[in-house]
Amino acid sequence: MVNILYLMFGNNPQIYCQVIFSVATIRMYHPETAIHIITDAPQYFKRISDQPYFFIHHIPSETLHEWMNTGQKKFIFRAKQKAMEWMISRFPQQPLLYFDSDTFIYQSLTPVFEILEKGNNAVMHEFENLLSKPATKSQRIIWKTTGEKTVASVYISKNHAMWNAGVIGIPAHQNIEALRLAINLSDDLANMLQRNMLVEQMAFSVVLSDVYGLAESKNCVAHCWGNKGEWGEAIQKLYLMSHFENLSFEKELELIKTFDFSSIPIRKKQNNTRVRLINKINNWFRDKHIEYLPQKL
Repeated sequence: MVNILYLMFGNNPQIYCQVIFSVATIRMYHPETAIHIITDAPQYFKRISDQPYFFIHHIPSETLHEWMNTGQKKFIFRAKQKAMEWMISRFPQQPLLYFDSDTFIYQSLTPVFEILEKGNNAVMHEFENLLSKPATKSQRIIWKTTGEKTVASVYISKNHAMWNAGVIGIPAHQNIEALRLAINLSDDLANMLQRNMLVEQMAFSVVLSDVYGLAESKNCVAHCWGNKGEWGEAIQKLYLMSHFENLSFEKELELIKTFDFSSIPIRKKQNNTRVRLINKINNWFRDKHIEYLPQKL
């Protein structure tokens, strides 16, 4: 049986709505799959905490900050790696499937479960590009700094690729060894590179491909990082409707079944010139005569 894991911290209600939406889509297809949420804010999950096969794990904010410490600097995405380590240390005999908050499923996860249970491959969301053929400025810097070198005992070859890390699945065998190697590689990369937003993604991509080989999950999982604004607004609207109609979690599942998943783009590249012009106009024409109510004494 595969364990599913989310990590959620902070106090942004929109992101908590996204997590609950993601969880609900999994529950629709897999009502008896264990879903674990590690969080410093368990109050956001009160309404689902009594549902069967949901497990809410309260982790103090201090622990989360410790998880982000590479030794030389803070790295927020390290908390995701440490949350996975926390889970695997408690359930070492079960495959683990981690989801980012901006993911959801639109088809059954059974094919992904079968890959992880057989143990032949690990899983990430999708293949992006070879590290030796960088697609962005940040990737060019990473390849120039680390390409065909050994970092944290891992040789970075021209055949290694960058995979999207919105979904990460690790089989049960060699799980803790693979995860700790990914953490060590990520720590060294974070301390080597000024721009470290991609190092957790790169570390998982390299280590999991070396230890297991990698398979995609995009045929059943959507990762809406490329159009977060529209998806976040649609999901928030759905939960406002649920709130005003006082729906139970079970009724919410019925509502989500009617959701048109094909109506909103998963990705949408904005025109850079348009973005720059909007920013300039916002700077030129600032709001005036702003007034606030007085604070209570």
